[in-house]
Amino acid sequence: MQQSPIFSIIVPVYNAGKWLNDTVASVTSQSNTNWELLLVEDGSTDNSKEIISELAANDGRIKPIFKDNGGVSAARNRGLQEATGEYIIFLDADDMLAEDTLHTYSDIIAQHPEMEIIKASHYVKNFDNFFETRFAKNRTGCEDKTFDGVQLLEKAAWYHCVIYAYCYKASFLKANNLKFIEGASYLEDGAFIVSALRNAKHCYYSPKCTYVYRYQESGTSLSNNISHKKTEGFCKVLASFKADLAASNSATFTHYINKMLSMHGYYLVRLIMQNPRSERRKLFKQMRSIVGNLPLGEGLANKALLFTYNHLSSLL
Repeated sequence: MQQSPIFSIIVPVYNAGKWLNDTVASVTSQSNTNWELLLVEDGSTDNSKEIISELAANDGRIKPIFKDNGGVSAARNRGLQEATGEYIIFLDADDMLAEDTLHTYSDIIAQHPEMEIIKASHYVKNFDNFFETRFAKNRTGCEDKTFDGVQLLEKAAWYHCVIYAYCYKASFLKANNLKFIEGASYLEDGAFIVSALRNAKHCYYSPKCTYVYRYQESGTSLSNNISHKKTEGFCKVLASFKADLAASNSATFTHYINKMLSMHGYYLVRLIMQNPRSERRKLFKQMRSIVGNLPLGEGLANKALLFTYNHLSSLL
């Protein structure tokens, strides 16, 4: 009987043919070889499907999954359904694992098998340059220490709830029914991590860099390709934050979630304004039911927009 791998690495793939070979190579070159790589192809229109098929044919640890397009959250959830490893790592299709990432995690697991979440640091790759972010440099005093989830949020993950550089115990995710919010494509990873941290009792922070985030110089902005569906997805994320707030009895967690609701609420107001006027009233009503009023913030334009949101939304 074949033994289950220690690590399941889940990669949602959509039109990522340009980067896939480098991404997969960062996994196949790991010194720890006890892994499976789930490449969840999400209805790409480029050559991603062909690349995945070829990669899987050359390495039995690579598991191709082909599905109709449903967005990044649905792709990650499909990966979670198919994963057989004891620990879960999420990797974006245009990023890479750092050298010896799996060795770093396996060493921590060997010393602390009770850990449900391991948080590490990451590099940013800009062209051929690698550098650590200010988030890593500002976490002094947390190195190689254990926390519960709320403590980890306060000490090492504050305002940086992104999916990369985390390793999760699969049984913990399953026991708490943790999934990504389907239909959401912005801050969906933050909602997942916040829910995970609220439930976690055993977490570990490592200062080592386990992930390479590829900075896309050309970039894509959330303000591009605005749609009613995308805006509603963002509302779902804020609703998830609100639900976690209601379920928590931690003052630290409450403070954090209120900050997240307020900070991202500003953005959602601007996002809604880019929808057709005929749709704005419904979207604002939906947002107000989740977030309520927002503080005016700074800057004349922000104050005017948020005053209108708080008091005169029907005019928008």
